[in-house]
Amino acid sequence: MQLTHKTRHGAKVTRSYGTPSSRYGRLLASPCITEEAQEALKRQYQHLDPVALDDTILADERHLRDLLLAKKQARPHIIPRKARGWQLHPVSSRF
Repeated sequence: MQLTHKTRHGAKVTRSYGTPSSRYGRLLASPCITEEAQEALKRQYQHLDPVALDDTILADERHLRDLLLAKKQARPHIIPRKARGWQLHPVSSRF
């Protein structure tokens, strides 16, 4: 829901909202986008697969975590501790 306009009556402010729509729907309704761009967006939107996208994101996160843990296992890192200054701590296996 996007705010379409506000009206002030003394101290009271009345807000008016438009109908709820996704960013994709608002973009297609926008007068700033050309017909060719709208068609390209519609074709791209039809081929989106949220489950496959989630699987890809999870695999990339696991890969990044493994790279980070492999890099940090070679040396401990420094973590600031409250009221104790800087102390050396081993890398946590939890991530």
